[in-house]
Amino acid sequence: MNPRNLLWWASLALAAACGSSAAPRPPTPPTLTDVVLPSAAVPSPMNHTPSPESAPKPPTAPWLTSPPGALQATHSFMTGERAAPFHVVQYGDSHSAAGYFTREARRLFGGKWPTEPGFLTVGYPSTWDGKVKLGGRWRKDNWLRTKADGPFGPLGIAYTTQDPKARMTLHWEASDSATRCFRVTVYYSADDSSLPFEVLVEGRPAVRSERMAENRAPGNLGTLRVEIPAGVTNAELAVDCRAGCSRGGTLRIFGFLVELLEPAVGWDTMAVGGTTIDHPRRRGDEAIEAYLAQREPDLLVVWYGSNSAVDQHFDPDRYRARFDELLTRLRAASPKAECLVLAPPDLNRWTDATCFLDKAERRAAQRARKSAADRKLLKSRKPERVCSPDALVSAGPRGRLYPVAEVRSAEAWEAYKRTCVLRTLTTVPEIVRIQREVAQSHVCAYFDVYAFMGGPESIQRWACAEPRLAMFDLVHLTAAGYRAVAGELYRSIMSLESP
Repeated sequence: MNPRNLLWWASLALAAACGSSAAPRPPTPPTLTDVVLPSAAVPSPMNHTPSPESAPKPPTAPWLTSPPGALQATHSFMTGERAAPFHVVQYGDSHSAAGYFTREARRLFGGKWPTEPGFLTVGYPSTWDGKVKLGGRWRKDNWLRTKADGPFGPLGIAYTTQDPKARMTLHWEASDSATRCFRVTVYYSADDSSLPFEVLVEGRPAVRSERMAENRAPGNLGTLRVEIPAGVTNAELAVDCRAGCSRGGTLRIFGFLVELLEPAVGWDTMAVGGTTIDHPRRRGDEAIEAYLAQREPDLLVVWYGSNSAVDQHFDPDRYRARFDELLTRLRAASPKAECLVLAPPDLNRWTDATCFLDKAERRAAQRARKSAADRKLLKSRKPERVCSPDALVSAGPRGRLYPVAEVRSAEAWEAYKRTCVLRTLTTVPEIVRIQREVAQSHVCAYFDVYAFMGGPESIQRWACAEPRLAMFDLVHLTAAGYRAVAGELYRSIMSLESP
């Protein structure tokens, strides 16, 4: 039998195996895990140590600004008035890419509806219920690499190979996997020089890219779909040159969409650490629009701001225009979706970059290219620098030894602590103000993460809380911190009055 016919019959067999799927479960209120949030009181520079409260912060402040009807369908789904499917596409930076926020939000929003992994690629999201691994020689390109050429696909990351033995393996987790069937869609660059590939399920070929070459969206976004039988939670992609490959041909893979073949909740995390609104705006190709048109999300979430806040050339007028341009583009590509924008978290910097650094640490900090030993040294005493500088003082044979050479007495140490403090970058509240205004003009809801955390200098209190809610880099949150943000967002939307 012709090999192509074998592939075709294998595909039909897999589809038949997925003919019966588990009945959807009605949504019930999810379990909320409360965390003890730190006090909003500004810490005293004398002791430099924030103290947490004994109870969670009540949602008394208006963290969520929602124009009338902006989240009507989302609220209806969360309260059980509307059934699944419910799909979310979220664009953002490292706060989203970590996966902690999106995974908790998916759990809370979905209630007892089953969840699906959604969009996956190698390393993204970093903490998720699905993983992609590489085999053979691949090159990674993304929006951040200025010398890299596109297309970059809907996420902004592409893996390219010319290796005839290159492979990708895809694995995902699923509850009740024995009774649930999935569909996997491969997204790739379907130009004329693309190397052919096949998708294997349980080691057997299921479908080949040549048979589906007509499935091209704008920007040559190719799609290849295969249904996965119940009990199987993995698949493999392999370059297939058995029938010949064009000389100099390449295969460019953008990622995989893993969907349940039953009503479910999906949350696609389209986020890359280090990105700003300029990356999808300036370097994003037509694959963004093509993907959103195919996915038809119910809710579009946008979470950017931290990387723009540290830009020394930040221009508020330019940022406003570019943020407006980004929302315009995303809204036009998904006209049926509701829209939610999240503010960046608080972000702190020392009044002096050398605060609480000893001589060795200062030398390491001043090096343009830091070695692994430099980074380890600068990281070793961060908890004390941020939360308890007095712990840096040690006892010597002739009295106390202070970490900075210019301090030699208790009085000088207290004076030094008053001058060496953490401050919120002025760009953070400015970005929050601009985003809120632009979001409102696009009828998008706005969740103020910065205000929820406590405003200025709040990330220090989060970093020193127990359990710790922020990292000592004073930029990112911990897993518990991101879950706290997702929990408060859930409460805020649930508290909206039904129209």
